[in-house]
Amino acid sequence: MNCYECSLKDTTSTAIGVCSQCGAALCQEHVNVCVNEIVHTNAVGAPTIHDPAGRSLCCDTCRDAGTGTVRKLR
Repeated sequence: MNCYECSLKDTTSTAIGVCSQCGAALCQEHVNVCVNEIVHTNAVGAPTIHDPAGRSLCCDTCRDAGTGTVRKLR
């Protein structure tokens, strides 16, 4: 499988992962390791954020769009 982002630039790179939001194949250059925060609501105004948060891969487009609760780690 080849990287979707590279194919848009008329180059070819082997994909190392898939965006968890949109499903695009991504190479090392275009992949972002993101965190999905797990929030449990106990009562009004008292949410609990659980650690460790789940790790996922996302593309630049989904990361920039703020799809879900992702933040870039690297």
